[in-house]
Amino acid sequence: MRNLRGDDYQVTAEVRGTAEYDVVIRREHSELIVRCDCPYFVDRQEPCKHCWAVLLAAEKARYLNGNGSFRGLSIEVEDLDDVEDDAD
Repeated sequence: MRNLRGDDYQVTAEVRGTAEYDVVIRREHSELIVRCDCPYFVDRQEPCKHCWAVLLAAEKARYLNGNGSFRGLSIEVEDLDDVEDDAD
């Protein structure tokens, strides 16, 4: 993993797999919104091993603390259609 950066509400990193993948995790209230540009994530629209690796590293670095506890957090996948629309 390279370039792990974050704060209480967002973390980003580059994760090496078959290629290098960009992972972004945002905390919004009681949700963690995850995104990765690996084929598994894009094809299945579900958290991949790269997201989990970044989440574990973020926890260790004390990122994503937001406004309190991790109790009751849910993990949601960012809608890739929204991301593509933003890029246009």
